[in-house]
Amino acid sequence: VVTAVTPLYVRVTAAHGAQLAAQGARLAHSEERYRLLADSMEDFVSLNDRDGNRLYISPSFYRATGYTPAEIEHSDFRVRVHPDDLANIEQARADNLRGQRTRTEYRFRCRDGAYVWLEIQATPLRGHDGQVEKILCCSRNITDRKQAEEALRASEERFRTLSTTAPVGIFLSDGSGGCSYVNPRLAEICGLAPPECLGLGWLQSVHSEDRERLWTAIQFAVRAQQEFTLEFRLLRRDGQERWVHVHTARVLSPDRTLQMNVGIVQDTTERKHAEEILRKSEERYRLLAENATDVIVRVSLEGNILYISPACRVLTGFYPEEFVGRSMYEFFHDEDAEPMRGWHAHVLQETAALTFEYRARCKDGSYVWCEATARARRDAATGAALDVIRVVRNIAARKLAEEAARRHQEQMAHIARVNSLGEMVSGLAHELAQPLSAILYYARGARTQLLAGVWGVSQAADTLQKVAGQAERAGQFIRGLKAFVRKVPPNRVPTDLNAVVRDALGFVTPLARQQQVAIQLDLGENLPLVLVERIPLEQVVINLINNGIDALQSTPAAARHLWVRTYVRADGAVCVTVRDAGPGLLPEVAAHVFDPFFTTKQKGTGLGLSISRTIVEGTHAGKMWLEPNPGRGAVFGFALPVVECQSNGAAAPAQE
Repeated sequence: VVTAVTPLYVRVTAAHGAQLAAQGARLAHSEERYRLLADSMEDFVSLNDRDGNRLYISPSFYRATGYTPAEIEHSDFRVRVHPDDLANIEQARADNLRGQRTRTEYRFRCRDGAYVWLEIQATPLRGHDGQVEKILCCSRNITDRKQAEEALRASEERFRTLSTTAPVGIFLSDGSGGCSYVNPRLAEICGLAPPECLGLGWLQSVHSEDRERLWTAIQFAVRAQQEFTLEFRLLRRDGQERWVHVHTARVLSPDRTLQMNVGIVQDTTERKHAEEILRKSEERYRLLAENATDVIVRVSLEGNILYISPACRVLTGFYPEEFVGRSMYEFFHDEDAEPMRGWHAHVLQETAALTFEYRARCKDGSYVWCEATARARRDAATGAALDVIRVVRNIAARKLAEEAARRHQEQMAHIARVNSLGEMVSGLAHELAQPLSAILYYARGARTQLLAGVWGVSQAADTLQKVAGQAERAGQFIRGLKAFVRKVPPNRVPTDLNAVVRDALGFVTPLARQQQVAIQLDLGENLPLVLVERIPLEQVVINLINNGIDALQSTPAAARHLWVRTYVRADGAVCVTVRDAGPGLLPEVAAHVFDPFFTTKQKGTGLGLSISRTIVEGTHAGKMWLEPNPGRGAVFGFALPVVECQSNGAAAPAQE
């Protein structure tokens, strides 16, 4: 038996060994393939025992985290888990030990300190006794997915914040016309609660007269897959009627799989009201402009006429269409065109209205005097000038009246000069008598000496020279009288005020000598020039000195003093004052001395001071004043502006 069984046993044993060897080879090959697969995967594969000891970690883990096997081998991986995720990891491990499969997301700190998001799927492996011996973990890097989810969450949060706080209504629609989302502002505009606006609910607020028009526009936009813009009315439950402007656009989801409409709804009620107010205002403006007697003109910044009212035909003979599009300077007098350019530039810089006068050309070639009040129309936001509105009126009649008044004033001034001459005639006669007497004396003496044969040619020539000198003296005096009395055309020239005072003093000195009045001059040196009409201004000085002489009639002869002074005031004006030592003026008299026809003289006309003030303030843009001092005399004075860029030497220091 042994002999028979032994070979069989040997064969069976050899066959069984061969089978075991083959199985071992297959197992080794399988494990090798498993290891190659695990090593080449991007996901992480690890095998841990139930106590948490790592039996295997795939190389992809080290590539992704930057650690080396030595740094991981004897360390607790939980120290590298984000603190906020550690509780989830512990809970998953406890579930694994109870035999449950788990899927957990957590953040793991890499070697460089940055965290990566991992998704770990853990499968418990049981032994022969049915107890969990090992845990197989497969982890995947989901950082990119988490970042995309966070970006999407942030985007949705921004959209939610924007739509919640936006001043306009926002809705989303799937293309059927119904709303899948509305923001609070749209619900507020419609006067509904947000849930009531979903679907086609918001259409119930659309005004019945506009509902069909809106629905037609929505259906067309859906069919044509186009954007659409529409303005219509909403009739809210509270009875308010609101105008809204809606604009929709079709958008695609990022993966281009979902189409939807995004709508923006603006409440335009205030704008509509403003437009209606503007329309009514423009209508009133048009009616006013077309029916006004004054001409209303709108001019561009360059001076081109944009609009002119029909009244222009009455003023100039041109029709409105003959003005529009042309430069306004074509219709000015040649002498006024350049000044008007300056005025136009000034109007563009100023915010207030400005008024100026000019001559407008008529269709028949004549000219008419006009007065224009102009103001720049400005942008409410920036303040920049947009154009200029001018109101033009005919002032030809006023100009004629002003010219007549000017002539009347000149006549009154002439009468006043003649009256002044009458008051001075006795003194002037004495002044003329002196040279005439000298001429008579020289002529008779020369005749006697020549007849007697005493004089020769040289003596006669000397005497005739003296006669000529006296005649020239008398002639100058008479010419001055003629210039003072005659009417002279206005002619303002730069003048030294001291020279005017000296010439005026030549006329009043005879009267002052006759009345025993001592005149003392205090003339400032190097006075700046003033722009004056010399003869009228001499009349003012003569009138003031004559009034001062009259005021001294009741004063003892020894105390009859008159002071004439010129100086430069602190503001640069050149001043003349005449101060007397008379009894002065009472306040009730001083209040009326410049009134026309008011006088305290028995034979006075009451025009002297009135005309003097008109000459100073009206003609020369100066200022005249009175300082009444009862019991201590009175001071009359006037101030004149200095000629720009001209001087008679350096101005004297201000004395008052």
